Amino acid sequence: MDSNKRVFYPEDIAQETGLGLNLVYRLLRAGEISHVKAGDRYLVSRANFEKWLSGESQAPAK
Repeated sequence: MDSNKRVFYPEDIAQETGLGLNLVYRLLRAGEISHVKAGDRYLVSRANFEKWLSGESQAPAK
């Protein structure tokens, strides 16, 4: 993982985890990975990405 990277795009998450890009987008849309949207782009902070990887991030209750 690039230690200088502060923001991850879906493509970065797919590359870092080995998950398919479509799955990463589904996780983002479902709120499984905390993010902000800038226009049509999903932006995931390093902290949120690391929380999600460690299992600390929980899906919102429905």
